[in-house]
Amino acid sequence: MTLTADDCLAAEVAIHRTWLQHASNALDQCIRGAVPFSADTVRALIPDGVEPHHPNALSSLFRAASGAKRIIAIGYTQPGRTSRHGNPNRIWIKGPAA
Repeated sequence: MTLTADDCLAAEVAIHRTWLQHASNALDQCIRGAVPFSADTVRALIPDGVEPHHPNALSSLFRAASGAKRIIAIGYTQPGRTSRHGNPNRIWIKGPAA
């Protein structure tokens, strides 16, 4: 079987849709949990091997949820991933529009 450029593009898009679906579901689960959470919490709920198209994709998801008042920042925590280079992660809780 020979893959066309369209086949490759479709496969690439499908991967990203899968990540967005998993990430959105994970964020919704954290919001429903009604306890403080961070990006590390959401990331831990996304299955291994499901990766975003860009390293900042998760922060974009949080930005959209914050703008829609689904989540509210209440503080900071140290990240669990070394790739964050010690930069703090925000701690979030369920917002009034959740």
